[in-house]
Amino acid sequence: MRWILLDALNIIHGCSLFCDLLPDKHLAAGERLLDLSMPLVQGGACQLIVVFDGGAAGPVASVIAVHPLLLVAHTPKNQSADEFIVAAVRRIRRLRNSPSIAVVSDDGAIGAAVRALGCDVLSVALFAKKLRSYGQRQGERLGQLRRLVEKKLPTVGDLID
Repeated sequence: MRWILLDALNIIHGCSLFCDLLPDKHLAAGERLLDLSMPLVQGGACQLIVVFDGGAAGPVASVIAVHPLLLVAHTPKNQSADEFIVAAVRRIRRLRNSPSIAVVSDDGAIGAAVRALGCDVLSVALFAKKLRSYGQRQGERLGQLRRLVEKKLPTVGDLID
């Protein structure tokens, strides 16, 4: 299973999917990022860790499982998302069967750091394209389901006549 770590604020500030919410609605933009990311994990193909700068009350990052394969991390005020992501990549690399890891960020420094640890780096633009295609496919599936539900199902009376 592939692990994908998202530099959340880098994505939110670098992607047109969130323009209508910035600069005032960072919380709503974060929620939209999670909503858009959910289809990526629902098939079980990857584990996502979405990392936000700051927000943890104490000196340790807070990590919440939104879905078994979707974790949200808020770094403590004294740690950047970049530092958290690099530390997380190191920890994941120590696993017995080290999985494939990708980091989504346009930040050159974090890109260089995680590439040195053997990770792939995906640009925000490429990730946004993936989110759009997954969302579009999900919308098509919902449309198909709605059409099936809206079809008139035969009643017992229809079958007897």
